[in-house]
Amino acid sequence: DPHEYAQMQRHTIEGERLVRTSRVLADLGPLVRAHHERIDGAGYPDGLAGDTIPLLARIVSVCDGFDAMANLRHYRQGLGAATALAVLREHAGSQWDAHVVDTVVTMLADRGAPTAPTVLANVGRDLADTCACVDALPPVPRPRQDAPQGLG
Repeated sequence: DPHEYAQMQRHTIEGERLVRTSRVLADLGPLVRAHHERIDGAGYPDGLAGDTIPLLARIVSVCDGFDAMANLRHYRQGLGAATALAVLREHAGSQWDAHVVDTVVTMLADRGAPTAPTVLANVGRDLADTCACVDALPPVPRPRQDAPQGLG
């Protein structure tokens, strides 16, 4: 619902706050905050657009989107690499940076579709797993009320 979605969107702000408390991770604050900004300015939390979004956040956004779409989650089946790549291409230039999408798609094709953390390592960053945030996905119908609920 809209309230839950607004709460979920706060993870970028709360994540930034958390990493800034660490001397080792503090410089990643802007990346964490901006990883759901969109090239067209329709993202969150600040509505940044284009090159005002830090490059590393644009890279993480594409990798996170691929990882979130392609792989199994506790709340849905993965779409697979081919479908995830098609969605990235479809939304390049609006949701995601087109140059970053092209680069990641090329890297995935050249390396047999590795995981998003591998792609990040290959662009010279020593980062752990991406957060695989759910709002990088296309809309998915919610489970029926009478359907078994997910993990506790």
